[in-house]
Order: sequence, then structure tokens, then C-alpha cells
Amino acid sequence: DHQTINLGNKMSQLKDQLAESFDLIRTLNGCCGNGGEGFLHEKTFEILKNQALRVLEEIKEVIEAIDNEDRKEILKEASDVIVTVDGLTLLVHKLIGDIGAATLEVCNNNDLKYTGDLSVAEEWLEHHNSNYNPDQIKETYYISESEFEGGVWYCVKRESDHKFVKPPRHPKVDLSRFLWRSV
Repeated sequence: DHQTINLGNKMSQLKDQLAESFDLIRTLNGCCGNGGEGFLHEKTFEILKNQALRVLEEIKEVIEAIDNEDRKEILKEASDVIVTVDGLTLLVHKLIGDIGAATLEVCNNNDLKYTGDLSVAEEWLEHHNSNYNPDQIKETYYISESEFEGGVWYCVKRESDHKFVKPPRHPKVDLSRFLWRSV
């Protein structure tokens, strides 16, 4: 339908704009000497921490803008988050490892957090609502149902913050193969 096509066009345009932005951010960081010196060296972790702190600063500004319900400032600060996260992404890729491949691996693992089978989601919900981990504060959970790209999908979310949670026996991601060898 028209709305689906329009949303698809908007998503394609967003991807193109973010790709162009990423190139501009790479140029900015390279021209300003924030590209890192190569593989691991004595200042690697200081460089990464400073950039991560910039991301945190921008995220705090987004939260403040949300609290103030200031749409213009939300847009500006969210854009600043993308710029600083992309800067961190570039540094991690240059200094630590193949963040593109690692991110795809994390995304593939995240795909295991939803299902098209309601009965499977109900099993996950039962697991989370049981006392499977008595050391944790008891949370409550619910099944979220979404229609997306012609399908109906289910995941389990935590009531307190609506974060989707890992299903039982969710595999851990091992990203060690994506680390660069230090020089």
C-alpha cells in the first residue's frame, strides 16, 4: 500500500543520508587528527574513553531535550549522538577490530530475540515470569506483537522499561575473531 511504499522510500533515503554523513564524519575526524595512529599503542584506551565520554555527553543532552519536550533540540542532540557514535565507530574499527563484521554478528544474534510463532513466545514469557533466577529482583514481562513487512512477530519485553529480553538459552556472541592483531 501507499504508506508502506512511502515508509520504504523514507528508510532508503535515511540509509543514504546516514552513509553520506558517515563519510563526512570520517573526513572530519581524519582532518582533525582523531583517526587514531594505527593499531594498539599507549594512548588507544585514552582515545577511546574520551570519545565514549563525548557520546555519553550527547546522550545526556538528548535525555534533557526529551524531558523538556523540545522537539527541535531532540533532533539536534540525536544528530550529535550519531556524529559522536560514528566517531567512536571509526576509532574502534581503526584501533580495536572489525566493527562492521562484529556489528553484523550482534545483529544476527539479536534476530534470535523474536519469533513468528506465538507458542514459542509464550514459552519465553513463562520462563521469564518464573523464578528462574531468584537472585534478581522480580520483574514482570509481557509478549509484544508487531506487524512488520507482511508478518506478525512476537518478543518478550520487560514491563518496567519495555526492553525486549533474551529468550531462554540465548547464545552469547563471541566477537574475538574480529579483533585486529596488535602490532
